[in-house]
Amino acid sequence: MKREVVGQETSWPTQKKLSGPQIKEDEHKKQESLKTVMVGEMFLDRQRWSRLSEISFVLKAIATLVISLKKAPEGKVNRSSWEQLISLYPYLVECTTTTSSQVSRSLREALLQYCDLLKPPTSYLNGL
Repeated sequence: MKREVVGQETSWPTQKKLSGPQIKEDEHKKQESLKTVMVGEMFLDRQRWSRLSEISFVLKAIATLVISLKKAPEGKVNRSSWEQLISLYPYLVECTTTTSSQVSRSLREALLQYCDLLKPPTSYLNGL
């Protein structure tokens, strides 16, 4: 509502009284607005769920990759592959703040697979 200024005085227009058909139309507009908001929220929830499912899937794939690379015979996996895999670790740690239980389970699984990669360097073990 716009405020009308008359000289030094101000006055606020009173709200018009609506008749039966106008009330129905007004209620219909409110319902349509609410429906639009709700559909938008449901869409965002579906997008969020889809994104979380995708993240969970990627984390499971990382865990499977680590397991497979650890089982591979020595020398079959090139250094670059190990470096790329290890470089993912800080990003996985950043995901620990998630509130999604679905992502948390997959993340935990992936991080636990890194424990074998967290060893002293070979040169340290060989006493160099």
